[in-house]
Amino acid sequence: MRSLPPHVVEKFRERKINYIRNFHSGIRFGKSWQATYSTDDRAVVEGVISRQGSTCRWSSDGGLRVSTQCSALARHPQTGEEVWFNQAEQYHPSALEPAARKLMEEMVGPGQLPHHCEYGDGEPLEEDVLKAIRIALNENKLLFNWHPGDLLMIDNVLMMHGREAFKGVRKTLAYLSST
Repeated sequence: MRSLPPHVVEKFRERKINYIRNFHSGIRFGKSWQATYSTDDRAVVEGVISRQGSTCRWSSDGGLRVSTQCSALARHPQTGEEVWFNQAEQYHPSALEPAARKLMEEMVGPGQLPHHCEYGDGEPLEEDVLKAIRIALNENKLLFNWHPGDLLMIDNVLMMHGREAFKGVRKTLAYLSST
């Protein structure tokens, strides 16, 4: 977070972030809402979404839009330090290759891609802000080569992980712990 321009951090601190998942009916972009929530029952889906602190809206064609507003920053549970804790740079359409983004937005419309995000007040994220975030992330990137039997332990609040593409076969086991 210290690598980000202060005005970017302040915008996200004040305005928060809203993650959006769009499940389109009749268009195969990832998993359907039925597969995601393991049910065809809209009431069950609405209950799960509500318990998760999110909201949803059904479209007339059977699609589903799920919105989750949350803080873009967090407090580290041990140190109390305020940390950058969001995925704006991944959820926003500007993360896509421009030709793919254009094609997909022509299919479903701007703001309707399977993953989208905006400020918590509903205003769009500025692409120059997202560019500054990506620059800071790249400046703090740590790369290493995995070897059979390696064990990596990270503090998931302080470290973003799994951002690079890879080639070949790999099997990675993960365990999340609060200790």
